[in-house]
Amino acid sequence: MSEPGEDRARTTHAHAPGMRIGALVLTIGGLVWWIAGATQLATYPLVIALGLIAAIPLLWYGRKLPDDGERELFHRNVRRYNLLNLGQLAAIVVVVLICGPLVGVPWLIPGLIAIVMGIHFLPLGRWFAQPSYARMGLAVIAIGIVGLMLGVSTASVPRTLVIVAMLVAVTLWIVPTVVMLGRFRSDRGPVRAFHLSDLDGRAEDLGEDGDEEAGDWDDDE
Repeated sequence: MSEPGEDRARTTHAHAPGMRIGALVLTIGGLVWWIAGATQLATYPLVIALGLIAAIPLLWYGRKLPDDGERELFHRNVRRYNLLNLGQLAAIVVVVLICGPLVGVPWLIPGLIAIVMGIHFLPLGRWFAQPSYARMGLAVIAIGIVGLMLGVSTASVPRTLVIVAMLVAVTLWIVPTVVMLGRFRSDRGPVRAFHLSDLDGRAEDLGEDGDEEAGDWDDDE
């Protein structure tokens, strides 16, 4: 009889759950970050339009991804998932209040929020059998640290927010994009590389066809 941990590992490696809900959540979350950064630019309408161009195809194809047990994992972990999100929201409120009116260092807010969100992604990789969530969380934490250093060096909220927000948005979009590309390749099936020997084989086939046609002409004569 296998242990629960072994079953979970087998599910992760042999048949990974789908990412339909996750792809939609990550796409929308990335779009929110993108718009937040775009509002700091003079050309924000154009930048927002570019974000929509990137997000809309992900939303469209994301809803076509298979579920494959993702919903079951969500229902199994819904309580601690909700608690995790409440903790994330509370931490963000604390960051905004402390760095804003209390201490007066608002340029640290983008980086700290990114770090909070990145930490919140770490356990999701285990709960939903998607290691990419944890890797994405580490990347977002790294972006948050860069944002902190940038905020300290520039003391500029717009500059820090633009860089952190755009990087986080792209990071969130990468995960569903990779999943969709992998799904597209699997639907097409394996594609064999082209070799020069294929030309030789094709030439031999044509030669055989020519010999058969010549033989047919001889028989007719």
